[in-house]
Amino acid sequence: MMVEEDRYDDRQFLKLFIIGGKKVKINYVMDERIEFFSSLLTVNDYWNFLAKKFWGKEMMSHPYKDDVIKFFSKFKTDDVFTVLENFCASLNDFSVLLEIPFLISLNEIDVPLKNETLEKLKQNESFEKLVVLMRDLYEKSNYNKFFSTLNKSQFDLSTESKNNIEKDLEFLQSYTSIPLESVDIYIAPLILGNFLIPLFSSKISIAISPFDYQDRYVWGKPEEYILKSVIKKISDLEIEKIKNRLIEQQEKFVCTIPYYNTTESIVANLLAKIILIRVKTLFYKEDADSLLKIEVQNFPGIKIYYEQLIKNEENGKFNLNCIDKVFLD
Repeated sequence: MMVEEDRYDDRQFLKLFIIGGKKVKINYVMDERIEFFSSLLTVNDYWNFLAKKFWGKEMMSHPYKDDVIKFFSKFKTDDVFTVLENFCASLNDFSVLLEIPFLISLNEIDVPLKNETLEKLKQNESFEKLVVLMRDLYEKSNYNKFFSTLNKSQFDLSTESKNNIEKDLEFLQSYTSIPLESVDIYIAPLILGNFLIPLFSSKISIAISPFDYQDRYVWGKPEEYILKSVIKKISDLEIEKIKNRLIEQQEKFVCTIPYYNTTESIVANLLAKIILIRVKTLFYKEDADSLLKIEVQNFPGIKIYYEQLIKNEENGKFNLNCIDKVFLD
């Protein structure tokens, strides 16, 4: 099932650029596994359910979504959709959704090194049945043919967005001296929002979705989410080191976004936000107060941590080893 990654018009969008003397690969990929699973979540209306729950509005309509619904229309009574609906209803954390396509892949190379998600999913009695039914539907629907004939160039990011992504990552490493090796950006037009996918310890994998559709796919500013996700990924290990101490002081970490519901997730996103704001002020000369004002409604204490970040800089740079000095008393 879905072993090969199909890339736009069979061209490999691989961009190499130098940061701190090291080559960083940015791969723009439309992945068949993600698209197949996301298609099922489109047909069973789960993405729309999440959109109404968290955004208070319907998922946008666009031609690709219509094509997917039409393609699967003759399979709508298939058992996989009933099992998938029950499985989704039992999920406590929808952030793992885009790990699932890789967990059910027949390509064992792609099984994540981080196995906590798989172990949790196995506790769900319908998961193994769902895997079997999904593999069966993939084969009998001949989805591979549908995906291979899809005009993927219509989803491509603009040259401006790609240049901004490169530049932002360059600025990020300049500020933090983080050794970036490879970043996979999955172009995923059917999904809701953006996902950091913990597939490989040495890789950063991010799935992004369009912001709107107006005769074309509008991606907004994906560079901002990508930059934030890269920061979050590379800071996870440092946050893990101080996890117990963070929990001891958890009452002071406040976030109004419901799905950031653990101390670690709140701190990880706080860290991503304040580094992002700092990068914008240093390299784009944006106003810190204006940027903080936007974020304070979701993270009431963000200004305090932003000031602590600056206080612990050395020669205009921040070392991630100093995270405890930013967040802990």
